[in-house]
Amino acid sequence: MSKAQRSIFVGKKTYLDELTNDLKEIAFHCRMKGITQDVIALTANQMFPDAIQVHYDEKKGLFFPEKVGEKYSIVELYKSLYEGDEITFDLCIGSKPCFNKNKDFTISTKSSFERKLKF
Repeated sequence: MSKAQRSIFVGKKTYLDELTNDLKEIAFHCRMKGITQDVIALTANQMFPDAIQVHYDEKKGLFFPEKVGEKYSIVELYKSLYEGDEITFDLCIGSKPCFNKNKDFTISTKSSFERKLKF
């Protein structure tokens, strides 16, 4: 049985739950308005390289750390947002491509599509 060990509620539709089970395994469940799950993990790992890195498992819908420890990159990301820091997320670094519709009805691939969040 899994339960939330700690939670961080940053704002509307933006939260993180640290889950543990009977075997002391750790996973994270989180949401962030307008940001895809894989972009959350990649941004957290880039911003906090000294913390324990996480990866997103699409089948389970959870984030899993590389190992058990005290400081996780995804927790540090949510703490930073909670403290009022502005964070820029590049939506094109995820697994889904970003496209731009041009005025001449052509479609081009975006190399960068940034969204800034601050609470």
